Amino acid sequence: MNGKQKAYVVEQSTQPTASDAELAELDKKLKEAEESARKTKLEADKAEGFVRGMAALPVTEEVLRQIAGLEEEVRAMEAKVKTLSARSDLVDKAEVTRLEKGRDDAVATWRKRRRMCLGVTDAILESYPKNKKALFEDVGIETEEDLGIKMLQT
Repeated sequence: MNGKQKAYVVEQSTQPTASDAELAELDKKLKEAEESARKTKLEADKAEGFVRGMAALPVTEEVLRQIAGLEEEVRAMEAKVKTLSARSDLVDKAEVTRLEKGRDDAVATWRKRRRMCLGVTDAILESYPKNKKALFEDVGIETEEDLGIKMLQT
């Protein structure tokens, strides 16, 4: 110490001391108090979680607003369905046949190109050291099976 501070000490030999029985009783009370505090903290945490969960739920006015919006959307869709179903000829027959012919032409071209591609890859496979799947991966060819596309019937 540099002379500016003072230290006060209580002489403990003059103080009464607790017996072993008193110390055991105090330890028991301390453990009971700690257990009670732990239980209270768990209950408080549980209640706090419940409050946070309730605060996250939408309030009644907001839910009623959402319901009203959804009911309006349903009414609009029902009106649209009613107007569309009231029309008897949505697409002209000539338009349908033109579209079917275009689809059939596209499927035929698809089949023709597929057949030509498989012919070339089969020729390559005769001298290729790996299997067909490995060749397709190396070259970067994606088949309709790889993409989950079903070949259309013409």
